[in-house]
Amino acid sequence: MHFFLQNRVEPIVINQPEAIHTPRLLVLKDRLDYNVERMRELLHAINPSFDLSCLCPHVKTHKSSWITRFMVDHGINFFKASLNEIDMLIDSRVRKIFVAYPLLEFDARKLADAIQGNPDIQFYVQIARSEHVNILKKISREKGVKWHYYIDADVGMSRSGIPVEETYGFFLSVQGDRSFVFSGLHAYDGHIRDKEKKDRRNTAFRCMARVEKTLNHFSEHGVKTPNIIVAGTPSFLADAEYWSQANQKTTVFFSPGTWIYFDAATYEMMPNTFDFAAVILAQVIDKPTCDTATLNLGHKRWAVDSGPIDTFSVPNMRAVQWSEEHTVVRFPDHLQLDIGDYVIIVPRHVCSTVNLWEDFVVVDKQGDIIKKKCPINGRNR
Repeated sequence: MHFFLQNRVEPIVINQPEAIHTPRLLVLKDRLDYNVERMRELLHAINPSFDLSCLCPHVKTHKSSWITRFMVDHGINFFKASLNEIDMLIDSRVRKIFVAYPLLEFDARKLADAIQGNPDIQFYVQIARSEHVNILKKISREKGVKWHYYIDADVGMSRSGIPVEETYGFFLSVQGDRSFVFSGLHAYDGHIRDKEKKDRRNTAFRCMARVEKTLNHFSEHGVKTPNIIVAGTPSFLADAEYWSQANQKTTVFFSPGTWIYFDAATYEMMPNTFDFAAVILAQVIDKPTCDTATLNLGHKRWAVDSGPIDTFSVPNMRAVQWSEEHTVVRFPDHLQLDIGDYVIIVPRHVCSTVNLWEDFVVVDKQGDIIKKKCPINGRNR
């Protein structure tokens, strides 16, 4: 069976969809392959020295050991995570994990145990407050661990961290404590979501200029900043362009997450940059009127935080009503849609949608199922 999405020439092919219990999250292997190669091409086009090893992708998008190993096989070895995905990354035996979340005492103790139990993995934490430092000092005394840390530099997100201009002063307050090893700055610019590319670029350049000025300040005082971690999916191209032109010896890592699956909300900002690699297969279970149908899933299976789903395999279909277990859609009345018919849905926010699923089915380009049940083992923690 062939499914066509708006603005896509290549259909999604699913042989024997009746063998799949719907609703179901599907991962399309050929589109994963495309997205990885596309990322490689985009980075290389900006700077020939940039490749997939420059990435520190956030795994909250997929939360899957299978996808993590797929990335490792393509040369990605550094991963960004919140607390919920640490165990999944450890099980995947990645080389480096950056825990991009402020640690409370319980969390710090758990991470210290992970550090001690996995000496072959390099862990990094983020800090930005004296309270964070005091928590980690306490756990260091208890567990005998050293904390390799990034200072969380706020460049406009206003969610965590301190203004990037204050990071040198914070560094001085930590310097000299043997519990801590300075690894660099974390300057996530996830607030940049302008729909126009030029607006995103201008905002990103302003943010990165603040980071570069701060790096120069560190350098003027004889302090080498080993690394910086920047960028989400909407801003990574502009950030990469900026740092390709900067005269810095600091190693730059880019931390987009959504790109590996892509989604409808990001497509609005970055059309045709990547392809939809994670979709939902649903079915019609009722037809309230001649031009509406009820699908067998609601917002327990697609995340509503970025608005209702709006990209379907049925042309001009739109959601008009939704609840926990049902989604009512309207479609052109000249189309024939019957009970039992299949509909492909593209999530608007794939990261939070994936968290609503226990596992996914992997389908190849020919439409054959190559993995029937791939666990999303970093979710629901």
